[in-house]
Amino acid sequence: MMTQQRRGLSIHSLPFCLSLFLFLTLSPTTSSSGKISYVESITDHKAFKKLLRTKNNVLIHFSSEKENSVNDLLDRSSVGIKGIGTIGSVDCSAHGKLCKKLKISFDGAESSSILKHYQNGKYHLDYNRSLKLESLVYFIKDPTGDIPWHEDPHAYHVHHLTDPSSFKKFIKSSENQKILVMFYAPWCGFCKRLKPIYQKAAETVMTDIQGAAMAAMDVNRPENAPIRKKFNITAFPTILYFEGNEMRYQYPGENDADSFVNFLKNPSPEDEIIPKKAIQLGWKDEDTSTVVHLDNGSFDEVISKETSINVMFYAPWCGHCKKMKPHFSAAANRLHDEGVDGKLGAVDCTSEDALCKRLGVKGYPTVKYFKNGKFEFDSGHAREEKTIVEFMKNPNEPPPPPPPEKKWSEEISEVVHLTTGSFKSFLKRKKHVVVMFYAPWCGHCKKAKSEFGSAAELFRDNPRTEFAAIDCIDEKTICSDYNVSGYPTFKYFSYFNKNGTPLEYNGGRSRKDFIKFMEDKIKALKKDEL
Repeated sequence: MMTQQRRGLSIHSLPFCLSLFLFLTLSPTTSSSGKISYVESITDHKAFKKLLRTKNNVLIHFSSEKENSVNDLLDRSSVGIKGIGTIGSVDCSAHGKLCKKLKISFDGAESSSILKHYQNGKYHLDYNRSLKLESLVYFIKDPTGDIPWHEDPHAYHVHHLTDPSSFKKFIKSSENQKILVMFYAPWCGFCKRLKPIYQKAAETVMTDIQGAAMAAMDVNRPENAPIRKKFNITAFPTILYFEGNEMRYQYPGENDADSFVNFLKNPSPEDEIIPKKAIQLGWKDEDTSTVVHLDNGSFDEVISKETSINVMFYAPWCGHCKKMKPHFSAAANRLHDEGVDGKLGAVDCTSEDALCKRLGVKGYPTVKYFKNGKFEFDSGHAREEKTIVEFMKNPNEPPPPPPPEKKWSEEISEVVHLTTGSFKSFLKRKKHVVVMFYAPWCGHCKKAKSEFGSAAELFRDNPRTEFAAIDCIDEKTICSDYNVSGYPTFKYFSYFNKNGTPLEYNGGRSRKDFIKFMEDKIKALKKDEL
């Protein structure tokens, strides 16, 4: 009996052997330093061609020596880009024939490393960025994009803020009392044109103006979404001025180097410090309507005397305020001409900061209605001449805003909502799971949500199959661990894939697409089990 078992493998042992084979070929290797590595070693031309045929985003490291200082960096980078791209390695000292065939030459090279990128099976370009972990990962995530601004050697004088933590630390630094921060997106054309101008100004500021600095932050990156939301950044570039650990106002000047420098010499919300522009009059100075312009000294007195007054709190740079101003002025004149018992007032919050803070103004424009010297309610619903006049004739409190949208996790559906605490333990128990990584504010996520949920309904009676979701705003750590760089992102897990490496799902986002993907996975499993 023992002899028969040793002589050959029975049909019953095939699934085990297949599982063992897959585990050995798909699992990460251990680098010479003892760390996990997903770098694929390439030893011949056949393996090279297969890698390019099966992977569409590949960075290959050709080295002239076995022990290369870049190896450890690539090992760490491979972990950061798993599921997004692939890193391969060719040791030309051992496989010279392959390197010669691929025309890799180290003659005259300054380094023992050459990195080449291949896209969709073809050579794309030689890697020409910094040999740093962040740079390599950033490149693999977007190999066709521009070089990140912080890697531009001419951008040394600009302080590059990479995440909310570095932003907070920099703004609170005692060395920098006066700070301009340019919030930008890499794809923004105007931002690209402004960068060299901003850099030139930053160099002058660093050498000539003590206690001043110019910084920049890419708020297109998912991890910087909280900063984008906090400062209501809806257009690029947006340049804000910070002083005393707080945002004071939007930069009011021209977008040229001299104007940036002159502003930081004497920061002011007004434009009089800009030599290229004539002094601009504020709304208060040029307004010929019957709007009552208030300040900290006059506000309480005027409010106490008026039986009915609607006050607009604004900032000169605010686009919505600019749009509303002519309507507000025209409405004030109509109220006066028609003898309506009520007035309209206005407060410039950039010059009356303390007053606006006292009244709880957090955005612009904010409109508050006062009756017999007391605040009644916010009345920002009326923003056009006609609606403002109608409101003042019959000043009733507007209906409350609709309740906030219910969280997806609070809705009844077959989608399982995961958290950092439940993520790993849940996935370990399930054979087939598609996980949707999303953000509540994401429009594409909202569209995909119903299709995803509908697909989940079809598999509700299959205990081995699940559709799950994770909110990346609440569960930032998990989303960061899995290199989620956009929303929605879908990944397929099978028993947590043993090593935790999921399969990237790049298919369609309709119910039909999700169902087909899952059915294909189930069919493939049944084939393997036969």
